[in-house]
Amino acid sequence: MSFLIRTLTIAATTAFVQLSGIAAAQSAPDSYFDYALSSFENGQTTEALNALKTGCIQGTESGYQLMCGAVLDYYENGTTGFRVEPDSAQHDGDPEAFRRHATDICQSGYTNACSRLARAAPGLATNTATAADAYYTACENGDADSCALNGYNWMDGSYGSVNLQRARQAFVMGCDLVDALSCRQLADLMITNRGGSVNPEIAMLANDLSCPEDLALADATYCLDAAGFAATHGAGDVQSVRTIMRYLSTACDLRSAEGCLQFSRVSEAYVADNLPAGSDLARDMLELAADSRRLACTYSNGQACK
Repeated sequence: MSFLIRTLTIAATTAFVQLSGIAAAQSAPDSYFDYALSSFENGQTTEALNALKTGCIQGTESGYQLMCGAVLDYYENGTTGFRVEPDSAQHDGDPEAFRRHATDICQSGYTNACSRLARAAPGLATNTATAADAYYTACENGDADSCALNGYNWMDGSYGSVNLQRARQAFVMGCDLVDALSCRQLADLMITNRGGSVNPEIAMLANDLSCPEDLALADATYCLDAAGFAATHGAGDVQSVRTIMRYLSTACDLRSAEGCLQFSRVSEAYVADNLPAGSDLARDMLELAADSRRLACTYSNGQACK
């Protein structure tokens, strides 16, 4: 969203709020949030919600995310959850009002609103643009989960039709954010002509990113898949084997019994094929393989315990 559009949106919303009474209250509290709470206490629900939405879209106060969430909760679930909200303000939710307000907040740059808007839009043809655009906006704003969900929805027809080209685009955006799931799916699409031309180089790069070395970002299942992908589509040279070993080692570090067992097997084969028998490196590698096999047994892999 451009700075100009954002500024116009803020100005329009602020003007609306002023007409609702905020401008007239020159002695109002210092923040939109404080004004909203005092309005709730006075039974002025409309004024409270307008203040919350303005503070949310303006995004200059430290609690703007709280205000955004309160507005979204009110229209989707029927209450902001604030204790000062009068019982009379609570309702059963208003899907149309939620869509309208979530769209405004999403366009202001608050990513969570985009994700919630997309999830609230059923995968029907009439709502395809709403859900897809919301997920795309959230993804563009850095929400990697939205990138992956958008890709899956295009891939499995949840939007009413299958579009593998758009699925690729969504997974590319997610993989750029180093989202392992997006990279995993992108690799599988790029190695074939599904959704575009075959691109083995990008496929292998995406495959590598699907198993990051940072354990906090990695997933054992994706690392095992990455190892299988590299074994199937890689060059088959020594470097490829080392790469496969890294994927399996990462899976083992994530307490995957299968990762530990496969790492031990590939390491033993690597030593036999590439290292001088009895060398220090060979002994170290075999010891590491033995340790991995013991870990696989500890993680309840029966084959490793034999």
